[in-house]
Amino acid sequence: MLRDGVARFVEQNHDFASRRGLIELPMGHSPELWSEMVQLGWLGVTLPEEQGGFGGGPAELAIVMEELGRALVLEPFLSNAVFGADLLARHGSDGQQYSLLPDVVSGQAKVALAYLEPGARYNPLWIETTATKREGGFVLNGRKRNVLDGVLADKLIVSARTGAGTGDVSGVSLFLVDAGSRGLESQDFRTYDGLRASTITLNGVSVSADDAIGAIGGAGPILEDIVQLACVATCAEAVGAMQALFDLLLDYLRTREQFGKPIGGFQALQFRATDMYIALQQARAMTGQAVAALGTANAGNQRERERLISATKIQVNEAAALVGCEGVQMHGAIAITDEYSASHYFKRLEAIEQLFGDSDYHLAKFTADY
Repeated sequence: MLRDGVARFVEQNHDFASRRGLIELPMGHSPELWSEMVQLGWLGVTLPEEQGGFGGGPAELAIVMEELGRALVLEPFLSNAVFGADLLARHGSDGQQYSLLPDVVSGQAKVALAYLEPGARYNPLWIETTATKREGGFVLNGRKRNVLDGVLADKLIVSARTGAGTGDVSGVSLFLVDAGSRGLESQDFRTYDGLRASTITLNGVSVSADDAIGAIGGAGPILEDIVQLACVATCAEAVGAMQALFDLLLDYLRTREQFGKPIGGFQALQFRATDMYIALQQARAMTGQAVAALGTANAGNQRERERLISATKIQVNEAAALVGCEGVQMHGAIAITDEYSASHYFKRLEAIEQLFGDSDYHLAKFTADY
């Protein structure tokens, strides 16, 4: 029912022509569409009912992400449902859950996670941003890159070091920072696939002790956990995008004629389409396993769960590369034009390959113990 509801809503309210128009807007999304998504309660998909959600979990999150991926929806769902609502619901203080969480779930406040740094590659624990203790709070200094939906955010969740060394899981703290704080500078830009991101510079930004999420110096596992959830959610989005591109190609193969017959009748193209289908189904199966592992996180071995998520990201990245390239090549020249949706699916799949770690990064994580 959830899948059908999301698919029906997207089909009725978001088409490719409107997406092309939204990309050109300064904020890159539709406030009207976002408002309707919020009213449907999707931002609380993983939250219990007492916190404004409908008692879902990773499986329900993956369903929504897959359907949004099919339509290449631009709205900042991942940032607010995962980095905002889910993170605050599980790790926020009582005060944060009382004052901010309802605003995030209701769409009155938007959140973005600022955790990647220039020298970090994909490692969320490679943090050089510092949080220096002062009376009543901390002062933040550092730089964050590729902050997804940073231009839209009212609140930023910033990772900083309050102890230990760069790359250590200990000594990491998370802080809520007002986007308009004194000393905070934002350079906003449009990404390759049409979304919005920012580079955030913090020059003596003051936060109070109450702005900390989790224990001071103990938020490393929280950060790793939320990035893993976002990684699996993005894998589900990629499955949706790959399915849509594959369906688009099948329609093209059935209708495009050459030498007096549909080109889908040529065996060479049938073989290539079959390879695409196999890669898509492998990615779907691996994503399902990762979702299941997140849903039973307390019952399993954490290291094995991390390895499974890395293996899933590798599989999805390889499938995205194959499906994206073949989808464009078998379409021919039309698929590289901005006016045709195949090029947009290709760009989004390429971007997803880099989000939350490319294949080399996750292969190193997967084999770290061997």
